[in-house]
Formats: sequence, C-alpha cells, structure tokens
Amino acid sequence: MYICCECENIFPEEDLSYVSENVGECWGYPAYRRRRCCPFCEGEVEGYNEAERG
Repeated sequence: MYICCECENIFPEEDLSYVSENVGECWGYPAYRRRRCCPFCEGEVEGYNEAERG
C-alpha cells in the first residue's frame, strides 16, 4: 500500500496510473516520457511513500 504525499489517499501499487508526456523532440521525432503517478491526483511517483499498517 502507498500513501500520496499530495492528496494523502492510500492505494495499492497495482492501482498506479501511467501518464505519457511530450518532452520535446529527438532526431526530428516527438519524444515522450511515461511516468507512474497517483491514481487520484496524478502526483509524481516520487510524491508517495509506502504506507505502514497499524
């Protein structure tokens, strides 16, 4: 389970969303970056931590 640092929602790893972003051009072709993000707020993958069970 993970907790998002931006929206504080808790979610399992398999619920991560993926977003493709255009980051410019490489040799005349569009270049994209695919990143993992929170399924609720689309915060960056570095923006959430593993949740502890209590």
